[in-house]
Amino acid sequence: MKQRLKFLLIYFLFFTVYFTVARLFFVLYNFEFSVDSDIFFSFLYGLRQDASVTGYFTVIPGLLLAASVFLSPVIIRYFIDAYTGILLFVTGFIIVADAELYRNWGFRTDAAPLLYLKQPSYAAASADTLTIVILVLISLLLFAFMFFSYIKILRPVYKKIKPAGYKTFAVVLLFTGLMILPIRGSLGIAPMNTGTVYFSEKNVFANHAALNVIWNVGYSLTKLDKFKKITFFDDAEAKNIFKKLYPETKQTSRMLKTGKPNVLIIILESFTAKVCGAFGGIKGITPNLDKLAENGIIFENFYASGDRTVKGIVAILSAYPSLPTTAVMKYSSKVEKLPVLTGKFKEAGYNTEWVCGFDVNFANINSYIIHNNFDKVITVDSFPGSYGNSKWGIHDHIVFEKLAEECRKSKKPYFKVFMTLSSHEPFDVPAETVIKGDDEDSRFLNSVAYTDNAIGNFVKAMKTSGEWENTLIIFVADHGSRLPNNTLYYTPERFKIPMVWTGGAVKKNTVISKYAGQTDIPATLSSQLGIPHKEFMFGKDILSPESESFAFYDFNNGFGFITDTSVCVFDNNRRDYILNKGNCGNNFGKAYMQILTNDFVFK
Repeated sequence: MKQRLKFLLIYFLFFTVYFTVARLFFVLYNFEFSVDSDIFFSFLYGLRQDASVTGYFTVIPGLLLAASVFLSPVIIRYFIDAYTGILLFVTGFIIVADAELYRNWGFRTDAAPLLYLKQPSYAAASADTLTIVILVLISLLLFAFMFFSYIKILRPVYKKIKPAGYKTFAVVLLFTGLMILPIRGSLGIAPMNTGTVYFSEKNVFANHAALNVIWNVGYSLTKLDKFKKITFFDDAEAKNIFKKLYPETKQTSRMLKTGKPNVLIIILESFTAKVCGAFGGIKGITPNLDKLAENGIIFENFYASGDRTVKGIVAILSAYPSLPTTAVMKYSSKVEKLPVLTGKFKEAGYNTEWVCGFDVNFANINSYIIHNNFDKVITVDSFPGSYGNSKWGIHDHIVFEKLAEECRKSKKPYFKVFMTLSSHEPFDVPAETVIKGDDEDSRFLNSVAYTDNAIGNFVKAMKTSGEWENTLIIFVADHGSRLPNNTLYYTPERFKIPMVWTGGAVKKNTVISKYAGQTDIPATLSSQLGIPHKEFMFGKDILSPESESFAFYDFNNGFGFITDTSVCVFDNNRRDYILNKGNCGNNFGKAYMQILTNDFVFK
């Protein structure tokens, strides 16, 4: 009996130490975020969640050791060895991958990456080959070290286990049942949750480091497709607050020379305001876009709705905001109910087209494109196989040339949406290096400069062909970027993006200072063309002097709400503000979040 209990106790301690090593690896891998004394407390507070996962892991060996009273201990040992090896192998890959994903996404790994893993080759395309090889090697080394340690530490204890009777069976079973205590994390009503290990009011990374990524993945999988509304007030109060954000507008500032121009929305992959000189970013990276901004309409306080492409596309074309912990595009039943800008243009007599150089099957994008019912769709499959010289598909300069050709031969008036891709990780672009250096920031900046050059060539082609004069071109990013300088995942700087209206159909160069976001594009554009737009309940006409100045964005798991006088960033896990500048007590952000999640769950 003693040897069985000793084995289980050491087994429990073994995995607890394993998760401490995993946390140390996470902290060191993301060292630039770790320079704060709070990080040391992450190890202390994180122990409760480590113990919770370890409790789950110990249940199977406990049941097997209880069964060893009736079965051969040798057979049981093989089962426990195999079970432990599988656990170490799978969790090792999750732990190592999580450290890299956090650098890019800003949150601990949960079920969200599953949306992208349906096409593993495209998911892998986000990282360069060397990084993938290094991460795999680290995972294998971690597995080898831990499994060797298991053999050295636990095997000698197991070999001392001897046959036993029913009393041993009952005691070992009882000990196994006691694993419910570390699993739940407390004797109270509330079970283990994210808030259990959050402790710092000022250091978000320290809270994230305290999380056990294996627990986080497991917990999120149990909540998959069980999205719940987020509640701060009773629904009536939330509606009253939300209604103030969208007063009825009866007038707008006319910015177009004609009532029915060709319209082209160009969605720029990962373009952040940080790299666009016209938006206060680094000068010299996007000279072509900056020049267009000087001669067009520039929206200088413009924000992405979320942090992924699938969220940006839905916000731009359906005025539907990003959601915490999930993406609307995952839910076909909800996608089918969304209003679409494409439909409004088709009703107005426009010919519609989607253009991109990647596989739209990735991340369920194809289902949304089908819902938009474009008259024509061009994707990676529309190009010769020899053109696929990027991990993601066809490089931007080639697809821009195709877009110019489509504009020339399309039936007028047309509405086209084009999505670029070359400034996506791993930033491998077929052009001379403009930004010297092989670090991640330099490669990102170089890819942005490459796409900007393609923009310049496209504009020349449009002007030469005569398509420029009666066309409105809207340049807008799908989302911001942590690069350059690894901006924290929740800050407004991470979500601030460029939006420029240009083309011969634009009246004059204008700077719009009102705070706005991607979800405002459908209402603003529709208003300019005299198209009804009441379906877009989360969008306002930016160009109306009667509309409010604010922007809302969402991250995992929280939101930001920005006005001319306030910055309010709220963490849904902590149920508290991360940033609180100005008047956050008006609760506009909370009401917006509640109405959004309520709409998603019940409509």
